[in-house]
Parts: sequence; structure tokens; C-alpha cells
Amino acid sequence: MIETMQTAEWNCTKCGVTNRKLVKQDQAQANDRCVTCHARHRLTRDARPVRWNAVAKT
Repeated sequence: MIETMQTAEWNCTKCGVTNRKLVKQDQAQANDRCVTCHARHRLTRDARPVRWNAVAKT
């Protein structure tokens, strides 16, 4: 079975850098780290298909 993937693009809430993560097409949430400052974030889908919302994890 082949799973369809898409790019989740999100902005770091600590340093403002744009990040990208490959996620499953039907995935609603994900976790990732900023490529610049390495802050952990929880990602959730936005109304726009590629753009995701990020909240820093403590």
C-alpha cells in the first residue's frame, strides 16, 4: 500500500524561521523541531492545505 504524503510548512514561534516536514496526507497533527534553533513544536493543520500552525512545546 502506497501512502500519499504532503509537505507541512510552518513558522517557528521562537525564531520565525520557516520549516517543512513531510507528513501523511490524512495526518492532522505532527511534532517537529526547528532547523535553526531546535525548539520543539506541535503542528496542526490550517485551513490552507500546505500551511500548518505551530505551538512551541515546553
